[in-house]
Amino acid sequence: MYGPYWYLYVLVFYYLIFYRVIQSGISDKTRLLSSFGISMIGSVFLVYPDFGEWLSIGHAIENFAFFSLGIYISKTDFTVILSNTSFWVTFIGTIVSAICAIVFDVNLLTVPIIGTITAGTMTIFTVNLFEKVMALSNAKIFTLCGKYSLEIYLTHCFITAANRIILIKLGITMFGVNVLVNFIMATFIPVLCAHILKKIKLHEYIFRPFTAIEKRKSQIQCKG
Repeated sequence: MYGPYWYLYVLVFYYLIFYRVIQSGISDKTRLLSSFGISMIGSVFLVYPDFGEWLSIGHAIENFAFFSLGIYISKTDFTVILSNTSFWVTFIGTIVSAICAIVFDVNLLTVPIIGTITAGTMTIFTVNLFEKVMALSNAKIFTLCGKYSLEIYLTHCFITAANRIILIKLGITMFGVNVLVNFIMATFIPVLCAHILKKIKLHEYIFRPFTAIEKRKSQIQCKG
């Protein structure tokens, strides 16, 4: 059984793999399509060798495509993803998955291969929605979350775990209050820490080590 911080170990695993893949010169589209192929094929197998709480191979394979999709969106001109055709296709796909879940009590996300396609469809629809609806794309809270998404992702579990213990000690067990407090704390504490780390010039070494190393190499070469 994997522990609560499995996603951190998987993230390190992804960084190491994609760092080498990007360095190899494989095109963005080839890398993206290959990643979805790996995730879909991997989702067929129900039993994976896990390394205790350190690394869940199953989760690593199942989420491989979405790490690649995030890199593709951040580093390329993703106009194809934001086309009107893409919007309506992914919108219909999202509606179909919702109907299956509500009416037929079938969660498509748990179905091998279909789950990967469904999750990819919903992700691309969400990106489209935020790009097309100005009220969403211009909302300061979403802009803040987007800017510091890596920091929030990496540290949120530590913060929410501590919050749950504190709230229980205080006798606060209401679901809505727990969600609200956890959202506020897990969003703004990472942002505050990121600002502090930027001030003391440690931010990239902690959250973007490969970028920091490459910059350091460039500085050394320029001085040399």
